[in-house]
Amino acid sequence: MIEEGNTDDALLYEILDMERAVSGEADEMYLEYSEDVMRIMTKIRNDWNLKYPEEV
Repeated sequence: MIEEGNTDDALLYEILDMERAVSGEADEMYLEYSEDVMRIMTKIRNDWNLKYPEEV
């Protein structure tokens, strides 16, 4: 279930939801929301030319 929270912690909420889904604790998965967040984060990384340390 999506609840209102602190926008500064938005990524944390996504991570916690994903962990619950993977562990089988979540009654419902909102995969489309996670996909949207991943797509947005990838676009931001590409737009800003950000790379993780292990990326070439």
